[in-house]
Amino acid sequence: MTESATESATDSAGTRLDPLLRPRAVAVVGSAPGVLRGLAAGGFGGTVLAVNPHAAGEAVHGAACVASPADLPERPDLVVLAVPAASVADAAAACGRRGARAAVVLTSGLSAAQEDALRAACRAWGMVLVGPGSAGVAVPALGLHATVAVRRPAAGDVAVAVRSGGVGGALLGRLARLNIGVASYVATGGATDVRDDLLRRWAADPAVRLGVLDATTPEDLRVLARAAGRGTPVLALAPASAGGGRGPLDGPLGAVRRALFARSGVVVARTLAELVEAAAVLAPGPAPRGRRVAVLAAGAEAGAAAAAACAAAGLAAAPLTAATRRALPPGPVPGAVVAAEPGPAAAVLGRDATVDAVLVVSPAPPPGPAGVPVVAVRPGQVEGVRVTADGVPSYASPARAARALAHAASLHRADEPGTPVEVPPGGPAAARALVGVRPGGARLPRAATLRLLAAYGVVARNAAPGGRGARVRCGTFRDELFGPVVVLAVEGGAVPAAAACPLTGGGAAGLVRAAGLPPVLAGPVAQLARLAADLPEVARLDVDAVVDRAELAIVNARAEVAPVRARG
Repeated sequence: MTESATESATDSAGTRLDPLLRPRAVAVVGSAPGVLRGLAAGGFGGTVLAVNPHAAGEAVHGAACVASPADLPERPDLVVLAVPAASVADAAAACGRRGARAAVVLTSGLSAAQEDALRAACRAWGMVLVGPGSAGVAVPALGLHATVAVRRPAAGDVAVAVRSGGVGGALLGRLARLNIGVASYVATGGATDVRDDLLRRWAADPAVRLGVLDATTPEDLRVLARAAGRGTPVLALAPASAGGGRGPLDGPLGAVRRALFARSGVVVARTLAELVEAAAVLAPGPAPRGRRVAVLAAGAEAGAAAAAACAAAGLAAAPLTAATRRALPPGPVPGAVVAAEPGPAAAVLGRDATVDAVLVVSPAPPPGPAGVPVVAVRPGQVEGVRVTADGVPSYASPARAARALAHAASLHRADEPGTPVEVPPGGPAAARALVGVRPGGARLPRAATLRLLAAYGVVARNAAPGGRGARVRCGTFRDELFGPVVVLAVEGGAVPAAAACPLTGGGAAGLVRAAGLPPVLAGPVAQLARLAADLPEVARLDVDAVVDRAELAIVNARAEVAPVRARG
């Protein structure tokens, strides 16, 4: 096997980050007494060394100190650099020559030229780079606390990566108050490549149940989009644009992108509080298997308010089986139950196959595990969210609880097994001929758009506006983050259903089911997704339709043809 092939296999196995997250020896270069104290207090079982010419020959917080990286008595896997900006690149190169394979750079304020030199040095010596401007790295299970953060997180199964040490410290503090332990913590600073590596590692590591990271730049969002569907769910902090501006996750397009992220296993939270509230549901796992929620309240008024909050968050009222309705007192609205003692009633709801989660509103202590996720609302609770002794997330208001449940439920995919979608023989060639003669930016007439759809097997009767059935808009467009995308929007619906293209038949069926639409729409949606994947010339395709249980009727159809642009 060649060296490049070996590196590729290593990267795919997630071991590229072993020097960063599983080091056997750590060297702290420069002045970082807090890092040395953290390594000593954390009980790190490997070797800890220090490099500082002003303390050579001494023990600094228990670490033997030498004058330069070349003098280190053993090869360090990980080096932590806290040296002046002008010296960072040279220090990284010296550590690389000594055999280091990962560098965490605490130094901030580097010029563009200094950053370029640092990255070049790390590339030349094959070192993973975290920083500049990093706040360090921690792996609690190993006693590794090579960070300037004062708090040492407890060990757990939530992996955290943030750019800012300030955000990281606030996040670690809130997770600790919820008894959520950390598998690893990396404050990436200005690093970008390592974030992609971290997402790959989380997906391959069975010890990581949930990943948490911030997405504050367009490149962060592109990294998240590339990581779509890798398996481990991810909570991403992506604040709304300041000053009323429209960012990549704002407005109607932002709603579609958030739906795309959720379908691929990434929940987007706009505030730290929102993220932590969702983590309280997702960290213990598993996520709800759907959006059907049963409300269990001590009184009718509280039950109605909680049900309204669930509906506003896009959750559905659990229909409840006949056996459940016989066993429990009915509530004020569908899917709600009134009971003074929540424990026994929650157990009944947990056995109901129509219930995906239970929201309890009661001054009494909430019940423990009931077979499905349970969240509580405690009147008068001061904290936005806390966790009870039984491990139940408890929220200050129904709106917070419903939002957290909706985030967790958005990760559920109702896809059925499926195979790639077949199209009529000669269809793609006919479609290419149809769009190929159109100048870039042209809009196809309705008749030409219908022929384009027919080439891919989407054939439906025409319908006049106002026809019976659900009014639906099916469309495709090319997104800068996800490439070709298919979107389903129900008239009057709050949240679109969206997926990256192409889709298998089972994937289309799951998307249609998630939108609450009849199964007859699955075939046309799969064909539209195949068309969008095959024909980058079709920049946008919109189909207004009426759908009922038996058939699809097209009200209007239009397509835009544009020059093909490379994805950035």
